[in-house]
Amino acid sequence: GFVAGQFRLAALKRIFRQEDEVFIRILNSLRSGRLSVDDEEVLKTRVSDRPSAEASITHVVLTPNNAAAWKINQLRLAELPGPARGYTAALEGNFEPKAFPTEEVLELKAGARVMMIRNDPSGRWVNGSLGVVQGLGESDCYVKINGETHRIAQQAWEKFRYEFDANSKSVSRSVVGSFKQLPLRLAYATTIHKSQGMTLDRVFIDFDRGMFAHGQAYVAFSRCQSLEGLELSRPLRPRDIIIDRSAFDFGGLDTVSDTEHFLLADMAKPQLDLKG
Repeated sequence: GFVAGQFRLAALKRIFRQEDEVFIRILNSLRSGRLSVDDEEVLKTRVSDRPSAEASITHVVLTPNNAAAWKINQLRLAELPGPARGYTAALEGNFEPKAFPTEEVLELKAGARVMMIRNDPSGRWVNGSLGVVQGLGESDCYVKINGETHRIAQQAWEKFRYEFDANSKSVSRSVVGSFKQLPLRLAYATTIHKSQGMTLDRVFIDFDRGMFAHGQAYVAFSRCQSLEGLELSRPLRPRDIIIDRSAFDFGGLDTVSDTEHFLLADMAKPQLDLKG
């Protein structure tokens, strides 16, 4: 395991995505599983009374549920005028559906809001850049990003297998599967998991279904660049903040506070007592 490996650890302290000191303080509190009363009051001002489907008109909805994201995207797509075009991914070898970076059959319309899911080598967009579909080709499409329209061609994602040769003490890599599709997805809503690594201007976090994974709330909050661009479906609750105590214990990089001044989530899921 990691502990036995005796790795040299480095703690990354500087935040680049956000500049607002209040928001940075709140994010640091969320990351370590603690939230002060003052922080809680600030977040209450970001609570919205509109449903997530309505919020998706102006914001990107982040939800822990894949079905909820899909439903919102299809709703917004259906409301657009004009015909849709479907783009079917080319699959080869072993590439599990749960690892697909975007839809296997991607339906688009002119006017649809989309999100790029790969960095452009020329720097014209990055992972998470938002755009609007301008035109639909047979195997490509045209998307306006930051005021400029670009032709978007299909790209391939490859899945690798690594093998260690004990004799040569070397590692070889071979391709076992590939997925070729347009490097984008509809961007009215997305799962928190798929939003990792993205930077978004306007985010609506759908807490109605609750968080279920370690660090999920922190990932959702930290996608947004500012408090002004953030909306919440309801006030944050202690059970929304799920952290892994072992991650903090490992290396002693941080501590988890546990006082009456903090709202704390359970450090682990409750276990049933089957002895009684």
